Amino acid sequence: RPRKIASGTTSISDNSCGYAGDYIPYRAVGTECQYSGSGSGPDQVYYFVLTTTKSVTFDGCVTGNYDSTSYVRKICGTEGSVNQPDCNDDGCSGDKACTTTSRWRSSLTTSLGPGLYYYLQDGWDSSMSSCGCGSYTFNISGI
Repeated sequence: RPRKIASGTTSISDNSCGYAGDYIPYRAVGTECQYSGSGSGPDQVYYFVLTTTKSVTFDGCVTGNYDSTSYVRKICGTEGSVNQPDCNDDGCSGDKACTTTSRWRSSLTTSLGPGLYYYLQDGWDSSMSSCGCGSYTFNISGI
């Protein structure tokens, strides 16, 4: 069940371990989420509503200890480029490692028009990575 991100929320934090991997991001070649294992791990779903066009940021570079993939959708359960305005996998700088300085964490900034959106915080395929789930914090702006 999606959790609401209220207007003015500045961060979300949780641990993705123990959740199911119900969603997969749209993974077209040439996109930020083109790799086959991207977003195949446990996921958590949030939703938010925008009343005007805004630039929205989900910055996961601050802290976390797992390989995350982040994406925004207009329709929660439907893949496709039309329904997924943005996605990011490995958007942070740092080491290739399951640490708090990992570049494997995700961060995205996207411009969105008025409407209902879903933010999916997902993990890399846990069968392929030792850090396919874990704790995270995302700083948020624009909601």
